Amino acid sequence: MIIKIFHFLIILLIVIVPFINTKKYIVLKAYYLVLIPAIWIHWYLSFGYCSLTLLDNYLCGKDLYSTDGFVNKLLEPIFLFPKDKPFIINNVIWVVSITLWFKVLYDFLKNDYENLKYLQQLVTTSYHKQ
Repeated sequence: MIIKIFHFLIILLIVIVPFINTKKYIVLKAYYLVLIPAIWIHWYLSFGYCSLTLLDNYLCGKDLYSTDGFVNKLLEPIFLFPKDKPFIINNVIWVVSITLWFKVLYDFLKNDYENLKYLQQLVTTSYHKQ
């Protein structure tokens, strides 16, 4: 159950952060710009399988590469993916995540001087508090 909650929080983060436009969440966007490529690399190296899904399948006693994972159950009713093509969901997730990442990158860079100055101020302030 903890893995499903963690998975859901990651998905929520991936979908919500690109649409947050306030300056106080700029640190979250900076993390997003680093986290998403790390997830892509993980996903690519594991041939489209998420380690959280594999762990969840293992703990539930299912076949490790079962397509009845949490993400499939979450997204299939929304997009109505055909049961005979389980890897189509990976393609959709790739396209959506790349599009959202570029949106965050654009938002971050359009005010890059202000954002970098704000991040520097946050780091300096938190460093001096210690």
